Parts: sequence; C-alpha cells; structure tokens
Amino acid sequence: MIKRLILLTLLLTLFSECYVFPQAKVQIKLDFYEAESWILFEDFKEALPLYERLLQYYPNNSNYKYRLGQCYLNKPGEKEKAIGYLEDAVKNINPRYKEGKYKETGAPYDALYYLANAYRINNQLDKAIETYQLFKQNLDSKIYNPVVVEEQIQSCLHAKELMNIPLYVKEQNLGSNINEDNSEFNPVISDDERIMVFSKSEAFYDAILYSTRSNGEWSGPINLNEALKVDQDLYPTSISKDGKTLFLYSSTGYDGIIYSSTYENGAWSPLVKLNDNINTKYWESHATISHDNKKLYFTSNRKTKSSLGGLDIYVSVRDSSGDWGPPVNLGPVINTPYHEETPFLSSDDKTLFFSSRGHYNMGGYDIFYSTLLENGQWSVPLNAGYPLNSTDDDVFFTPINEGYEGYIAKYTPYGFGEQDIYKMEIFSDDHPRKFTIRGIVTIADLLHNMDDRIKISALNNKKPDQIVVVYSNPQTGEYELQLPQGNYDLTYEGPGGVKVQRNLDLSLTHPSDSFLLPGTILPKSDFVADLSVESENVISVTRGDTIIIPVKTEPGSMLVVEHWLGDSLLYTESIPITDSTFYYKMVPQPGDNKVIFKVTDRFSNTTTAEVLITRKPDDTVQQVIRPEYNRVISEKQIAALTEMQKNRANDELKKIISEAEIQKYQFGRVDDQISYIKEEALKKGISPEEVDRLALEVAFRDNILSQAAVDYLAKNTDGELKKILSEIDIYELNLKTWNDLQEYIAEKTGGNISPEALDKIAASILAEPDLSISYGKEKFLALSEDPEFGKVLTQAVAATEEKGIKEGGAWLQSVYNESIKQGLSDREFAKILAAISSMPGTDAEQFRKDLAVHAEEPFLSWLNSLDLKKEGIKTPEDLILFILKNKDKIGPEELIFKALANLIAAKDIPVETVKSGIAIEKEGKWWILWLLLGAGLIFWFIWYRRRKKDKKQPAE
Repeated sequence: MIKRLILLTLLLTLFSECYVFPQAKVQIKLDFYEAESWILFEDFKEALPLYERLLQYYPNNSNYKYRLGQCYLNKPGEKEKAIGYLEDAVKNINPRYKEGKYKETGAPYDALYYLANAYRINNQLDKAIETYQLFKQNLDSKIYNPVVVEEQIQSCLHAKELMNIPLYVKEQNLGSNINEDNSEFNPVISDDERIMVFSKSEAFYDAILYSTRSNGEWSGPINLNEALKVDQDLYPTSISKDGKTLFLYSSTGYDGIIYSSTYENGAWSPLVKLNDNINTKYWESHATISHDNKKLYFTSNRKTKSSLGGLDIYVSVRDSSGDWGPPVNLGPVINTPYHEETPFLSSDDKTLFFSSRGHYNMGGYDIFYSTLLENGQWSVPLNAGYPLNSTDDDVFFTPINEGYEGYIAKYTPYGFGEQDIYKMEIFSDDHPRKFTIRGIVTIADLLHNMDDRIKISALNNKKPDQIVVVYSNPQTGEYELQLPQGNYDLTYEGPGGVKVQRNLDLSLTHPSDSFLLPGTILPKSDFVADLSVESENVISVTRGDTIIIPVKTEPGSMLVVEHWLGDSLLYTESIPITDSTFYYKMVPQPGDNKVIFKVTDRFSNTTTAEVLITRKPDDTVQQVIRPEYNRVISEKQIAALTEMQKNRANDELKKIISEAEIQKYQFGRVDDQISYIKEEALKKGISPEEVDRLALEVAFRDNILSQAAVDYLAKNTDGELKKILSEIDIYELNLKTWNDLQEYIAEKTGGNISPEALDKIAASILAEPDLSISYGKEKFLALSEDPEFGKVLTQAVAATEEKGIKEGGAWLQSVYNESIKQGLSDREFAKILAAISSMPGTDAEQFRKDLAVHAEEPFLSWLNSLDLKKEGIKTPEDLILFILKNKDKIGPEELIFKALANLIAAKDIPVETVKSGIAIEKEGKWWILWLLLGAGLIFWFIWYRRRKKDKKQPAE
C-alpha cells in the first residue's frame, strides 16, 4: 500500500505540467489567445482573470507572471501586486522570447522595464532607479530607446525632490451620491460648481452621468447615454462655464473623435461632430472651450509640420461664421515629443492646466500649468507638485476659478471603491490656508465688569503691512478672527489694561482649521482710583445738623462710606457713582465721628480718605450696637460675588444661594460669606464640599480668590503643589485674585508650575465626568453575567472607577489595561468593543467611517489610509483588534480610546442587542466543529471502504 502511494506521488509530480485532458488543453489555449488579444487592445481588466486561471494550470510559467504584472500595473488599488509577479518573471528572461506564442514559458527582456515601473509607481524609488539602470545596461538600442529609459530614471529623481517639498492639499470625497464601488472618472464642472458630468464604469459599458448641486449636496446622477444616443466608448472632456455646452470624446472603432452636445429646454441634445479643422483621420482625445467662448484647446496626434510627436495641444479660434477655424500648435514650450493631454483653463483664461509625459516629470502623466505672458506666449510649464501628482499617471484635473481648487478622480484606500471623484484645494503662499481663531480676553478686575471692548491686532511677521484688527464682545470678552497661514504677533489693548502680546504660529500643515486660544487677562495699568474730598479734614459741630461733604471721583466707581463713632462701626453705605462730583449727606452722632470714604474704580483700584467730625454729646446718650465685624465687605461687592456664585452653581445650590437672603448680612471676608452658604447648604443636606468646589469655580472663572478655593485645590492635588497650597493663607499673603495665586505658585515652584499649568489643573478638577463614561459603563456591566469574561469586566470597571477618571477616553483605556492585566486577550476585548460600538452586520468599511467621525489627528489619517483588504480586515472586531495590536505605532493612545469611547456613546447600542450579539457569535462557532466532525467521518468512511476493497483483491 505504501509503495503504491509513493509511486502515485512521483507520477503526479512528473506529469502535472504535461498531462492535461485534451478538452481542457484546448480551453487553456483558447484562454491564452483571448488574454493575448485583450493585451493587444490594452484591456487589462479583461485579460487579468484569464492569466490568473492560466497560472493555476502552469504555476511556473514566467510569461503568465509577466502578463499578470502588466495587468496589475493597470488596476487601481492593486498595483503593488505587480511587483511580486514581475520579480518572479525576470528570473527567467528568454532572450529569444516570442510574443503571443502559446508554448512560450519565459519572460521578455522588457519585464525588467515593467518591474522598474512597478517599483516607481509604488514609491520604491531606489529600487526603480537600480532596475532601470540594469535594464539600460543590456538593452538592444535597435528595439528600446535608451533616452526613454534615462528619462524614467530622471523622473524618479524628480519624484524624490518633489516629495521633499510637498504641497498642502485638502481633499473632499464627493460622497455616496456620486461615488460607488466602481470607478467614477473624468469629472467636468461648470464655473459655479452647480453642474457636473462624469463617467462611471458599469458592468458592460462606461456610462455618462449628470448631477447638479444644491445646498452643498450633489444630486443622484442621471444617465445621459440615452439622451446622447450612444451606448459606449464616449467620455466627457469639458463643459462650458454656464454648463450648457458639453464636449465629449469617442473612441468607438479605435478612432478618437470630438463631439459636442447642448442643454436646451431641459434636455441634452444628440451629439454633433466638430468640423474637420478639429477632427481628422488621426486621433483627437480632448477639447476644452475658453471662458470667453472664442477658443477651443484640443489634443491631436495629427502629422503636420508643426507637430512635435505624440499627442500635442492645439488651439482653434472661432471664425466669422461661428465655427472653428484652422488650429495652431501651441509649440515646443508646451508640447514635447511625448503625449500632452487634457488641457483646461483657469477662469480668466490666463493659466493653462494640462497633463504630460514630458517636462519635469515624476512618473507617468503629471499635471502641469503654464501662464499666458503679456506677449501672448505661454510660460515654461511647472509641475503642479506632490501629492497632486504621484509616481503613477495623473491625467485629468479640472480646475475651478484660478486653479487652486479643482476636481480629480483618484483611488484611495479609504474611498468607496476603485476611483472616486474628489474636490481638491491646494494651499500655498499665493493661496493661503485660512484659520479661525477664537478666545476670551478680559482686564484684570475684581468685579469683571466687561463694559469696554478690547482691541486685538494680528500682525503678520513676514508681511508687516498685513494687520487684522477685531474687538472683543464687551459683555462676554469673546473674540474671533480669520487669519491666513503665517506667524503672527497678537496684541491685546484695552482701556486701563497693560498691553499684552503673544505669538501665534499658523503653520500650513496644522491638523485643524481652528484654534481656541487660552484666556488672556490684561493686567491693569490704572492702579489709582481718583478720590478728592472737597471739605476740611476735621469738622466740629454743636448740633445734629445735616452735613454735606462734596466728593469728586471717577464715574463708574463704587463709593463705600463707613460711619464710625469712636471705635464702633455704625453703618456702611455702598453708592455707585454716576457723576464726577457726588454730595454725601450725613447727620453726625454726639461724640467723635469718623467718616471713611473708600472708592473702588472699575479696575479694582482703591483709594481711601477720611473726615473727622466732632459733636458735643446730647443730654440723651444713645446706645450704639457694636456689629460683629470691625471691617465689612461692601454690599455691592457681596452682591457681585453672590451673582457670580449663582451663575456658576448647579440648580440645587443656586436655589439655596438665592433663598439665603445674603444681602441682609454683613461679612468681613469673602470666606465668611462662603461659610454662611455652607451652613445653609448643610441644612438642605448638601455637602459643604460642593460649596468649596463652587468657590474654586468662581476663583478660576471669575478671578475672585477665596481660602475655600485654595483649600479645595489642595485637597484635589498632590506632590509639591499640594504642599504649597496647604500652607497658603490668602489673607496673610494678601492674595486676592486667581492671577495673584498663579504668580505666587509660579514663584514658589521656580516656574515649574506656570499660570497655564495651574489653569489646566483647575480645569481638570472642575471638569464634569464625560458622558461617554456612563454609556461605556452601562455596556460593559451588561456583560457582567457572561461566563467567559463577565467577572473580568466587572473587576476592571470597578478598578477604573476607584481612580476617579473623568474623561471617557482615559476611562476606556483604563478598563482595557485592567482587563488585560486580569488575563483578557486583545481579541476578546476587541470582540467586546465591537459588540458595544456597532450593530450586528456592520462591515469593517462602515465601522471605519463611523469611527473616523470621532477620530482626531494623527489617528484619523492613519485610520483613513489603512488598506482593509490588504490587512484582511472584514469585521469591526478585526479592525479593533488591528488597532489594539498597532496602537504603539499610531500615535497617542489616548486619542484611540477617546474615539472609541465617543463612538460607543454615539451608537448607544441597546443592552439586549449587545448581549444577543455576543451570544450569537459564540453559537456561530459550533458550525466549524460540526464541519470538521463531518469531514472526519467522510474521510474515515472513504478510508474504510478503500481498505475493505484492498482486502478483497488477490495478493500480488
């Protein structure tokens, strides 16, 4: 039995290449010749499956591998596959290669050239140069042109140079109304971007589609083939600026012809062939009309004295009859011995865009542009740059306006299918990128009266004559300005405030179009409050007559008057000043009266003056009630402080403050008022700590410092900062504002904790828990009863909760880390995340789109560039697992988990769906076991029957 098996194996090995059933052999020949004919007509899409089938029969055939390399070089999205086939093919080059011969098993010498092309297209430029040079060394100059090979080497060097100085390009996929699984290409757009005609690869033909844009959305396209009375091989080349004349190119019968169609009475007319000045017996492939409707630029490979080789660009001017006159070649500045294609014009007809295989090229066709000079000649074309151009063919770019924007068809791994249509915007010094800058600016002021607008000036350091000026909102302090890319000095100026400057660098490649600047506080420049008491400093009276004391001070100030009798404070009055002179009236009490005037201007500057008034005591001595405080905060200040507290408090605490009748009481310090609120809060069952948190909120947001705020800050910090804060007595240190505290902390830490750092610490302490935490917690705990990983998840969530994390991404990252510590694998955690962030049946592509909505740079770019097919990613679980395994390479991990946490919250998958999804997945695995068991039974049955049959045969 063993001998028979060995003999059978040898026979199969020896004859596998040569023994094929006659009928199958005939089919193989037919497949070969059909594939070769598709290659002849450059229909690589049809040839590809035939060569793949042939290679299955003859896996060592280098000719088939060579052809497969050619096919994949012409398949968008899969061109990297050409490299492997061509690398194998060049190992077996046949110097006597016979093209189109069925028995040929070797590869031709030009397989090396195609391999070099494959390296170039896939940006392996050093390998491409090396392979081109190898090809050049041994080529037969009678068959191959060494100049062409040298130019390919130069294109690789050009590519390296252009890739080192990339353009900044923003691209926008036109969306699912326009783009689908198949290729969409050749988009032509009207000047107002309301009309678009483009081609789309359908199953059996290339369709011409028409779409209109309204409210920023493109409509579902209409098929124009029936209206134009064509069924195939017709492609749009351009459209007039008003969108009513369409130019098209037909390749029917392998003869390029230019046609036009006009839009009249709501329909496109049948095709009209352009006259013989445009169409010849040669090949015309593209036409575009100028915006003044007087010139037609088109491409042709006609053979004339002026032609330079390949396709050239010509221009024809309308004659007196309105038809197109004799064409003129644009000459050697534009045209080269190679192909020039797809001319388009800017809106002013002074910039010509076109594609070319010549000029300063980085591989294949590149997009170039040339400017019309004052002498009527075109300037030397410039390469439009990388990444608008690539090392592959870049042929069809439809410019909009001046050409800084345009439409292009391209393949990307994050598109809808093969080629998609994108809108591109190219930024440069001539077309700068715009940024939106927002922020809040105030003047350091205890009461924060933002009655004055603050001027914000942005000076471009490279262009000092460019200054942008805006003013802040006088009520909120908010400001917003639009700035082009560049380096700026921002200057903040306001009445009574010190001018503040900060630098702002708006780099071209910044990941976001908007900046939210940290709050800016202008230190006050006015440190003296104007106060003049227009009376004698010492006054004596004998009766209780009314005394009038003129007081001069600045309008808008707050005047606080304290009336003392001996050492006792009788009362305090707070008087808002609206005029420059105020007349204070009082009746002195018997004895030594002292009136202290304290004026606080709107910048919190304070000045004090006093007047002594002596009155002989009356016969009746009035009892004076000594108040609780020797000094009190003015009613105005308490009212302002209370209003800030109510603005910052939650509804429950706000109600307590409103009902506490604070205005009826006097307080010596801010913290006395806060203590009173604590007492009232405690009566309602609210923790005093909530009031301390409110104190920190008011200190941080409204710049009024309290001891309660400092103590709460100390309680929620650690290390050196906690120690410093715990030792602070704001009244001994005379710290009155948050700015004072910032400066004190920065000084005590030697600058280690800057004002900005202290702001971040306070903001973190005050931050409300992220809503995504509650969503995530609910979903994880829904799986707590799962026998496989329920216990681990419960413990991981509990351990995370103990950390007091308030940000959703950090919370999810902690749950992940705790789960891994307790033995859960990345795949198991990916399975859980997939169940709670995607509905059953969601595929990997849809999940990627959902996740991208919540992703930030650099995670977003990584996610969009991921080739799902190449990595074998088919489900959300696969994608999450791939992310988890590559998280160290992607960028900051917190961005990954933040995006996932936000997606979980956004989807909010019902708990029952989460549970059933996990259960179904587990049940679904049983079919594999049944399949294996069934296969085993069949194998055993065949073996048993074979053995039984062998026993019945007579012995040899």
